[in-house]
Amino acid sequence: MNRVLSRLSILLIVLTTTASALAAPRQGGCTPEIKNGWEILFNGKNTDAWDVDLSAGAWAIDAQGSLYVAHAGPSIFTKRRYCDYVIALDYRIVSGKKSNSGVFIRTHDKRDEVNTDMEVQILDHADYGVGWEAMDANGALYDLVHPAVDANKPPGEWNHYRITANGSKITIVLNGKVSGLRCRKREADDIR
Repeated sequence: MNRVLSRLSILLIVLTTTASALAAPRQGGCTPEIKNGWEILFNGKNTDAWDVDLSAGAWAIDAQGSLYVAHAGPSIFTKRRYCDYVIALDYRIVSGKKSNSGVFIRTHDKRDEVNTDMEVQILDHADYGVGWEAMDANGALYDLVHPAVDANKPPGEWNHYRITANGSKITIVLNGKVSGLRCRKREADDIR
């Protein structure tokens, strides 16, 4: 699936892991910037923690210190690999631009992220005609778990994700509301 986003502005991306992981130096001897127990992945000035070439023009940093998608291009990944973690980020989408992106978690192959990971969806529902409860809705664990509540803010306003990956348990909190699995009772003939 083509992950085109006309403008996804990420104001702040922070990550918390275990204390021992935070204290470990990065490759090349750089120590991550830590603030209140969180490793800062994007500080509004540079993309040192990311595998991204800003000179390619797909991703850019604006004057307000937001990282955004300037035009369709490759996904970006952290340089460092994380196991169990909490990632917090703010984003906004632009209405009428077919905004569609996501936060890839548990990626096993950066060359094939769509097929080797899970994605927390970022989507402009109106442009795609998608209801908030769909499996590809904003806040869904894409094609696996749909949101339990509509926690979306209108296009142009900032939204906040807090995503926790702890072993096999993934918790998605969008704007302070937990997204969860909505189950229906299975009838006997539904089970084969």
